[in-house]
Amino acid sequence: MPLENQVTSLKLSKRLKSLGAKQDSLFFWTDKGLMSDEWIIESGVGVKIASAFTSVELGDMLKVSGKSFPLWSQARKEWYWLDMTSKTEANIRAKTLIYLIENKLIK
Repeated sequence: MPLENQVTSLKLSKRLKSLGAKQDSLFFWTDKGLMSDEWIIESGVGVKIASAFTSVELGDMLKVSGKSFPLWSQARKEWYWLDMTSKTEANIRAKTLIYLIENKLIK
């Protein structure tokens, strides 16, 4: 899978930056395209535009101990609470998937 499909798009990366998201990631959108932070430092090539976050980096940013978040179910036309309490991003994603499957929101 191309790296561009594994990180936030340039548009969303810029939006997150404008909202004050910490610019600390493994990859960055630059004036020359998508590059790793290490490559930018070693080569001196490319001016950073915004962090290109991976799903794991975004998961770490979303982790909030002891919190639940309201989500809208278009299929059920109602709000429901999603428990995001966990120590790892993988467990948060697993809980989300379990909830969606159990409530027949996805197959």
